Amino acid sequence: MLTTIADYCQQRGVTKQFVYEYVRKQKFELIELPVFAEINGQKISGGTQKFLSVPEAFEPELDFQTFDSAAAFVDYLTDYPELAERNKAYFQLTNKEEKAAFKATMYAELATRPEAERTAFMDAQARLAEATYNHMNEMQKRLKRVLKKA
Repeated sequence: MLTTIADYCQQRGVTKQFVYEYVRKQKFELIELPVFAEINGQKISGGTQKFLSVPEAFEPELDFQTFDSAAAFVDYLTDYPELAERNKAYFQLTNKEEKAAFKATMYAELATRPEAERTAFMDAQARLAEATYNHMNEMQKRLKRVLKKA
């Protein structure tokens, strides 16, 4: 399979560091190819770009669920709407201070609710954490199996 490094990272959910480590170990091969555009039959050179030659065993054909976004992952793992909405909003934040403020506000607001609501929310959050852990564990096992084949 021939792909760009960015596309491979997105498809497999790995980092560029992982890819370059496998290039260094000679499990993947980097190939530099010319890039061009054709307009009205005329080829315009755009320089070169590095592509990744990936052996079949490492192609992104894994037997576990993958997600386009954190929001899709949250929807997959929890059926508690309020928790899902809060987590989606949290994952969209990039600034550490904003994330900390969001969490503090969420827990402060949650503390003002009746105990039954707090308990339900915290139970849903515990189930989400466990489901996330189990999903990641399953992904790790399956990735190890794929890596052993290679």
